[in-house]
Formats: sequence, C-alpha cells, structure tokens
Amino acid sequence: MKISTLLSIATIVAISLLTSCQNKVTQVVGTEKMLDDIGRYLDEHPDSALIALESIDREGLNCRCARAKYALLKSIALDKNYIDIADDSLIRVATDWYQNHGCLEDKAKAYYYQGKVLQNSQNYNAAIVSFT
Repeated sequence: MKISTLLSIATIVAISLLTSCQNKVTQVVGTEKMLDDIGRYLDEHPDSALIALESIDREGLNCRCARAKYALLKSIALDKNYIDIADDSLIRVATDWYQNHGCLEDKAKAYYYQGKVLQNSQNYNAAIVSFT
C-alpha cells in the first residue's frame, strides 16, 4: 500500500513539473516571437513598438539572447520616440551580448545606440568610441 501511494504521489509531482516546464517553454518562445514581430514594425510605428515593449514582463526573459534583443529594441524605440536617456544600463545589456554573439547588424545597432546614450550623458569621448 505504501509503494502504490508513493508511486501515485511521484506520478502527480512528475506530471506537475512537466506541465510547468512546458508552460515556461511556451512562454519563452512566445516572447521571442513577439520581439521578432516588434522588430519588424519598429521603424514604421515606433510608438506602438514602445507600448508593446513596455507591456512585456522583463522577468519572463529567461535567456541572455532575449534580454539583449529586448534591450536593443527598447533603446531603438526610445530613440525613435525622441526620448533621450543618459543611463546606459539598458543598452549595455545589448552590447555585452552582441559583442560576442548574434549578427553583425545587431552588434552595429547596439554600439550605435550606446553611442547615442553616451552622447546624451555628455560623455563624448566614449560616444565616439561606440560610434566607431
């Protein structure tokens, strides 16, 4: 009787864990797809893109790649909405990732927008380095 009870409990726990993990995987894939979609309309509709980015739960971005993409897209959206920021903590997430990962286009964008943030903070020498 004890063995069947333990087996039943173990089965319930295993099913719960599998269901929980599946939901997290689905959420991560959904968030990455949402970031891709936002990236497609960011140039034409930066105000809508910024609203969509602000609706994303940043705690749900589990991998560094997704956090970097979010940081890059949000930095671009802020700039295209004429919102100047002088704190480089957001764009630094992107430059740290794209320094060694991702495509060259995203790396170039990350450094360009880092240069804009540094320029806003009047750190002109560092901005020139980022731009180049």
